[in-house]
Amino acid sequence: IGAPSAGARLGFELRGPSYSQAVLLWSDGLALTPIEFPTIGTLYLRRTSIAAEPVGAADVDGRAYGEFALPANANDVGRTLYFQGFFSTPRRLTNDWVGVTILP
Repeated sequence: IGAPSAGARLGFELRGPSYSQAVLLWSDGLALTPIEFPTIGTLYLRRTSIAAEPVGAADVDGRAYGEFALPANANDVGRTLYFQGFFSTPRRLTNDWVGVTILP
């Protein structure tokens, strides 16, 4: 949610198990080959560059909301960041990912 301009804060809605702690995973690239973890799901992000932002607990419907601050440096304009959600109990990756290209 929001316009991906340099320095902007984007909103994310993650869907997973009810009351589970959610984390927004992000990376500067996608995995060349997605990695399947039995019972957890498929990781689409490049493992060597993953960072995590805590989001908080999902509500009764399994929705968790979080924000991510995009880099404010003008040199980051045109850079694409990739995001995927993770839930801790039970451990689950979201079924999809999103790429965001930073605009001026």
